[in-house]
Amino acid sequence: MEKLIILDDCLARLHRDSAKGLGSPAVSGEDKKGRINHPAIIACVGGTFIASASPDGGENEVDSETEAVIMDEYQESGNVYKVHPDSGITIKGFQIPKWDELVQFVDEIMNAIPDYGYVGWDLVLTPD
Repeated sequence: MEKLIILDDCLARLHRDSAKGLGSPAVSGEDKKGRINHPAIIACVGGTFIASASPDGGENEVDSETEAVIMDEYQESGNVYKVHPDSGITIKGFQIPKWDELVQFVDEIMNAIPDYGYVGWDLVLTPD
C-alpha cells in the first residue's frame, strides 16, 4: 500500500481532492543534461482523485519559461473548462509553484540514469 499523498497547499488550491501530477517528459541532450519537454499539470474535477486515465482528468500544458498553464482544461470525456468548476480558479495562466525545484529534481534523476534518453515522469508536489 502506498502512503497518502498530501499536496502542497499552493498546488492543492486548484482542486483539493485530487492528486495532481506534473507530467514531466524529459529528454537527455548531447550534454547528458535532462530537459523537460512539454510539461503538463494533470487535474480532476468533482470527487475524482486520480487524474491519469480518468474521463474526469485533464492535462493542461505548462510553458517552461513562464511556469504557467497555457491552455484551458481539456478532459478525456470531452469537457472543456476555462475556470475550474470546483475551485473557481482560472486554469489558463495558473502559475506552477516551485518550478525551479521541479526542473532541478528532474535533472538530478535524469543524470542518475544516463543511459535513458527519454523518461516520462509523473511528479506530485508535496510539502516535503
